Amino acid sequence: MFFSLYKNKYIHNWDYSNSLIKKKNNKKRYVLYLDNGGPYFTGDHYHIGNKLLDFNVNKIYLSYLDFFKKIENDFNCKIIIIPHPKYKSHFKKIKTFNPFFKDFAVDNAPNALQTLSNNAFFFLSKGSTASAYAVVHKKPMICIGTDEEFKDSIMSATMVQHAAALGTKHLNIKNYKKKILKKMLKINFKKYDLYSKKFLAPNPKFLKKKNYEIISNFIDNYSS
Repeated sequence: MFFSLYKNKYIHNWDYSNSLIKKKNNKKRYVLYLDNGGPYFTGDHYHIGNKLLDFNVNKIYLSYLDFFKKIENDFNCKIIIIPHPKYKSHFKKIKTFNPFFKDFAVDNAPNALQTLSNNAFFFLSKGSTASAYAVVHKKPMICIGTDEEFKDSIMSATMVQHAAALGTKHLNIKNYKKKILKKMLKINFKKYDLYSKKFLAPNPKFLKKKNYEIISNFIDNYSS
């Protein structure tokens, strides 16, 4: 939100604005996993006063690795992991700060989602504001978690609520079956439109404008 002395000026969600930037087409078949860092990293748990459960980190990630391999085999695609911005490696010699992901494709580029989202087969996430890219490009979003993570009331609520907002269901990867996930790839476009209006682009007049254009126009009008 951009404030003036007289009234509020609304801008887009940051990810929504970035998704409007033109991208190159990519013909490869891939699925994007939006990693939030946990439980290998503590994330924002301590900062917002939440208690982090004593997870069996090794068990959780072995479940994810098995799940990713099944996705790649069942859908003839490649999983590309997009780390949370806080945990992206900026060093060429370091592929990922999370050693469990070393055998998968990891894209640490600052604009990874901007360049890859429009041609993604679908998205996987535990619940992320970067879901904006799936909504804008009309791609299926599957909210996933493990048995251990669903025992955490806060994490579970985040995943369940995020899935509901997008008009889909959450998936416990322990119960993964190809036919189940295929059904979840159907998009609820009414929910996507509602999600966009509620969380991404509050002012319908500026749907095709990037944030810097909205702000520049406001400054020009305000100073004239």
